[in-house]
Amino acid sequence: MKRLKNLKKMMEEVQQGNFSKQEFSKLQMDVHAQLKQHVLKGICTYCGGKVFKKKFKTLGEKHDYHMNGMCHACMIELHKEPKREEDLKWQH
Repeated sequence: MKRLKNLKKMMEEVQQGNFSKQEFSKLQMDVHAQLKQHVLKGICTYCGGKVFKKKFKTLGEKHDYHMNGMCHACMIELHKEPKREEDLKWQH
């Protein structure tokens, strides 16, 4: 499962609050470039699987794919409600 390389590093730096704006801008540009490459190659940014573009029926779904690079199955999974109490721990 290959995900965007610098996304984790970027999020850690934001949480810690010890980054320069120039470093953050470079990381952000790198993440955008990697996202674009995933979309152009048809690779899901979340699961790393092949994206079947015919599954996106509406313009909104197609727009979401171009914004986040996730396949249809991963987008559906993302929009589901958490089922267990343990799944809500990230909110606290």
